[in-house]
Amino acid sequence: MKKFSVFLPIILSITFIIGCSNVIGNSESKKGFLLEVNEDQVLFVEGIESNEYEEIKDLSLVELLKLEEVPNLFYLTYNDTANLTKGDNIEVWIKKEVETSLPAMAVAKKINRIE
Repeated sequence: MKKFSVFLPIILSITFIIGCSNVIGNSESKKGFLLEVNEDQVLFVEGIESNEYEEIKDLSLVELLKLEEVPNLFYLTYNDTANLTKGDNIEVWIKKEVETSLPAMAVAKKINRIE
């Protein structure tokens, strides 16, 4: 019984820490559009439809941040941007923790085009 009373608080503490973590799991994906593509980084807007993308596609980052409703923007570091272009509808998997800046910053594990 003593062993159980020692291990129970440890197990509960570990479960609490894991549950409160702000790391996005490897299996979670996000969908949206590319607003900008650079050599090793893309600017991604999450959770918008194609008609919404058409409304914001030519706005600068400063203009995007001044919108009444600022879209969910991410600067994603990604090593294979050669086949990506501005306007691509994509699904992205985040590799590491998301830095909560504006726009947010993260490392993309995988990016797939959605046809």
